[in-house]
Amino acid sequence: MRHMLWGIAVILVLTACGSTTEDALPEDMPDDFAFALSYGLGGVSEINTYDDTYTKDLIVDGTTTTDFVLSDEELRTIYQAVLENDVLALPDEGDGLSCMEPHHKYNLQMTANGEDYSLIWDSSCPTTAVSNWDDTMLEIHQNMIQPRDEYQELPAATGGYD
Repeated sequence: MRHMLWGIAVILVLTACGSTTEDALPEDMPDDFAFALSYGLGGVSEINTYDDTYTKDLIVDGTTTTDFVLSDEELRTIYQAVLENDVLALPDEGDGLSCMEPHHKYNLQMTANGEDYSLIWDSSCPTTAVSNWDDTMLEIHQNMIQPRDEYQELPAATGGYD
């Protein structure tokens, strides 16, 4: 009896820990998909589809925010990136270890399929999954954000990170 209870407990723990993005989110982008994603070396730049804004990290000069509306196609591309990179399974920040400096920080608040998600992670001790997300975020930034007039009209960042 004790072995059976132990076995059931192990199965419950493994099932609870095995949740992935694919299990939680539908393949097609739900109508309520929205997010606020802070990212970058200071985790200061932000794409926010709740408020339709973009905040740029100006480093020494703080931040600046502008109106920024993503198209349905851009939203679908980002949603697919969330699925493909299994974002809900990325390791949570929290152990306090830092293997390298500087590193990217991410804070994602997301609504999808009637559920709200809140995730924080960084690339201080990169795993393959985190490195893949870094690459994806770079593509999103270079291909969706930087070319836009709204971004081009923002002031240039000054200074740098050590």
